[in-house]
Amino acid sequence: MTNEDWSLPNLDFLGVEMRMAQGTPAYEPRFGAIYLTFNRGPDVCINLPEPPQGQHWKRALDTGDGHAKADPDGRELIEADTVVAYKLFPIQEMTP
Repeated sequence: MTNEDWSLPNLDFLGVEMRMAQGTPAYEPRFGAIYLTFNRGPDVCINLPEPPQGQHWKRALDTGDGHAKADPDGRELIEADTVVAYKLFPIQEMTP
C-alpha cells in the first residue's frame, strides 16, 4: 500500500496475517500466526486464510459486542467499527 492508499475514503476494511518470525516462507507451518482485521465501515463477512493441516483459526479478541457469528457460508462476521484478532490453535486444543 502507498501513503495515498491510507487516505482513500472507501478504505474501510483491512485484514492482515502476521507471523511471529520475520522471513518465514509461506510453505512453513504457521505456528504463532495471527490474523488481524480492522473495520471502520459497516458489518462485513470475510473468509479467513486456509489454516495449516491440524490447526484452526480461533477468535481471540473482538472489540464488538461479542455476539458475531459466522454466516451460513462459513464466513466470519466482522462487525462495524471493530478490531478482531484470530490466533491459530491445534485442533485438539479447540474448545467449543
